Amino acid sequence: MNRLKSTFLSRQLALQPWLCRHSATRYTSSSSSAAASAPPYRILLLGSDNFSCATLRAVHAAREGLVEKLVVVVPPEVKVGRNLKKVFERPLQKLAKELDLEVITLPPTGLKDWEPPSDFSTLSSSNILLTASFGYLIPSSLLSRFHPLSTLNVHPSLLPKYRGAAPIQWALINGDQETGRDFVIPGGSDFTSLEPLLGKVGADLLVDILKDLPAAQASATPQDPSTATLAPKLNKEMSRVTWSTHSATQLVRLQRGISHQYPLRTAFVSQTSPESFIQLQFGSKPAPSTSAVAQKLLRSHKHGEFNLDTETKQLMALKSDPNSRGGSYRDERDDYYRGGPDFNGGGPRGPRMDSPESLPYVVTRRYFDDWTAQTQPNINFNVPEDRELVDSQWRKYLAGSLRKEFTKFFDEMKDKPWFEEKYGVGLEVEEMRKRIKEKGREGRSDKFLDDLAEGKLDNVSFDFKPKAKDVQTTDSSEDVRSEDVKIEESDVGDEDAALSGTLVPVKLSTSSHQLFIKTIGPEISRGELETHCSKVLGFDYLVLSDPNPLKKFHRVGWVVFKEGTDMDEASKLLCESTIGTFTLHMILNVNPIFMRTRATPGLLATPERIVKDLESIRRAAASFEKETGDTRGSEAIEERHSRVIDETDDVAAENKKTLDLYLHYLRFAFHTCFYCVTTCEFAEQLERKCPKHIRREVGAKTSAINQVNQQGWVTKFDEKLPLLTDKETVDPVEFGGDSVEEELHRVCHPHIKQEEEGKFRCDECKKLFSALKFVEKHIVTKHPEFIGTKLDRTKFYNNYILDPAHLPFGANEPPRPIPENEGPPLGDRIGGRMDDSRAIKRRRDDGPRGPPPPPPPGAVMDPRARGGRLAYADLDGAPAGSADVVLPY
Repeated sequence: MNRLKSTFLSRQLALQPWLCRHSATRYTSSSSSAAASAPPYRILLLGSDNFSCATLRAVHAAREGLVEKLVVVVPPEVKVGRNLKKVFERPLQKLAKELDLEVITLPPTGLKDWEPPSDFSTLSSSNILLTASFGYLIPSSLLSRFHPLSTLNVHPSLLPKYRGAAPIQWALINGDQETGRDFVIPGGSDFTSLEPLLGKVGADLLVDILKDLPAAQASATPQDPSTATLAPKLNKEMSRVTWSTHSATQLVRLQRGISHQYPLRTAFVSQTSPESFIQLQFGSKPAPSTSAVAQKLLRSHKHGEFNLDTETKQLMALKSDPNSRGGSYRDERDDYYRGGPDFNGGGPRGPRMDSPESLPYVVTRRYFDDWTAQTQPNINFNVPEDRELVDSQWRKYLAGSLRKEFTKFFDEMKDKPWFEEKYGVGLEVEEMRKRIKEKGREGRSDKFLDDLAEGKLDNVSFDFKPKAKDVQTTDSSEDVRSEDVKIEESDVGDEDAALSGTLVPVKLSTSSHQLFIKTIGPEISRGELETHCSKVLGFDYLVLSDPNPLKKFHRVGWVVFKEGTDMDEASKLLCESTIGTFTLHMILNVNPIFMRTRATPGLLATPERIVKDLESIRRAAASFEKETGDTRGSEAIEERHSRVIDETDDVAAENKKTLDLYLHYLRFAFHTCFYCVTTCEFAEQLERKCPKHIRREVGAKTSAINQVNQQGWVTKFDEKLPLLTDKETVDPVEFGGDSVEEELHRVCHPHIKQEEEGKFRCDECKKLFSALKFVEKHIVTKHPEFIGTKLDRTKFYNNYILDPAHLPFGANEPPRPIPENEGPPLGDRIGGRMDDSRAIKRRRDDGPRGPPPPPPPGAVMDPRARGGRLAYADLDGAPAGSADVVLPY
């Protein structure tokens, strides 16, 4: 095991201030310069690469109470690619944008004559200049704007050793075994695997020092110039192997230190051609299955012997140290090299793998584990503690990937009318949502109580009860996931239907006083539609579905009229009418439409799970009733439960019955599906999304893969359930949202002055408070002009995040594996689906289709076809009785 020195800002060498070019000594704690004040600090971070990204992540994560302002500065732009037309985006610049931080790209002249932001233009004990792998000299003009002990540099070596641009690389090349912080690395690690580990160690230590910077400054000590060594930039000439002088150990160290940038190469010289080079692949002892040339070479044990394998077109050379035993492939002394067209430049586990965070798709767990093994060679997957660590890293990666997806979708949709109506903040939009919610729930609780008292709900059940009656259906489901099952809808008042013991789609409710809007463009707002429909006498309310991302975020809708409205007149006024340039295609909502019923895994039908879900749904019902101030529904259910539970010996059956009554209560009174963890505004919207969600029977036969999928479904269900049961107390950050408290700290901080511990003063009215939260509350209530709309973006985003059924759909389900080639989905590689208008036009241009050709003589019709059943459902076709296309929501 090699011990590589990796001290960054160690306790004994806590601060390493930048050395001014014109200064002969470094500053120490004895300097007359003022020490830094207590946090928070204004930090100017200069960096560029992945190493500096670790520093930024750590400081940003610990920013609460520590950082008042964080500005990132990156080197001048560099153009790359063919004809140098593409601007290279540095890793630190990309990360800073993702964190929504201010990023400054230096002009071509660099730091010379560059003026920092106004907050850093004058000396202040709260200002810190922080550098991490910046790569450019810091001029005295910039250093003079900071106190000497407030200029910090995160450097991966025990300074003053390895001053310069490549400290990690030169430590590997020189085979150093000492370490400043006892950082142990296994043999075989190279720069690619070591850099992220050292970056994290240095970043964590930096945060520790920032939290107690005055104490660290007091213990700062000068560097000993006599021990200083340099770590200059790497160059291509270093990668040329000289067989007469390089030992095997030197080659191994050189490969580990520079091959990520300059792969090792060797020269060929012939009489007929000029000198040429081939790259060398670092390897270990070859397997017995290698070519005969390789085996012969290994058997010779002759130091420096080489041969050319004409079959594989590889030059093979054997290299060992003079003091090693020939042919003993132990550790790094004797190594086997291959050169030629198959060179992959990889490390100890093959080709260098891309970081999962850098890929435009979510990688599989197998890829993540392989990448972890390559970049963290000290991880042992057979050790439970290490396995738990990798599991936590995997969960963190998934959470980060989902947050990126959420943020991207939010930024794309935040200005769309439908998105603003559903999640926006502000008095007008919140009043509109309140009005719609009250209209959708109007009289529903009273009707539920009447049905319960009259015994109409005695047979309500959400268990799977297959029948043996064939039913012909048309499926127009808008969103069929892997856990969906075709099943008969057994809702109260509906006719039972089943197909050979399996589950089938069922008919949705229809109404003679509704007009169904087949498609609504995403640019049409609810307000525009309500104004347009209200010109018809008798208009009651408007129902809109969620947008369909597969249909360019178009929606469907229901225009509901009061009883007695002249529907012929309403149809005449509204059907084929226009809003702007958009035509509203409407039909009377009397044609039957069939939807798929959903089913939970059988795991949710066990007695233990029934008890658990009963407790959860009680909390959910209490949360909804708190909004309305009406608790009669749950009180009636509990009264019945208390009465029956004392009279029955089958407690499990009564618990299930009580759960089913609650399920029906949430669906009927609050348009909420407990198992979908989704809430709608109106019954039509919920029925379209989920006609009913039943439980599969316990012990249903299923494959091993399905059992894993079912367990994943239950796990994801439990993770989302707090969004329904604990809406007021749930932390948005746990679901990918932003912290309102942190944003409030940031907004209020300029208006708060901390005089000493436990004393916070409002900078406006000079009132004194004993805690930060009290002065912040004071500013919000007494000085709202300071807050303004600065928190609106966070609230807007969190409203979107806390909707358990928010788009994109995939974000709400267990992650599905992608193909083993680790590439993006097939649809992304071959292009999107054909435009709907082109597809419809092509079908229409085909001309009328006549009846299918008759069967050949003697053919026997399938008995299922004789019963009227279809082999498939045409989702693009119009529903029965309609001559137009209805979007399959």
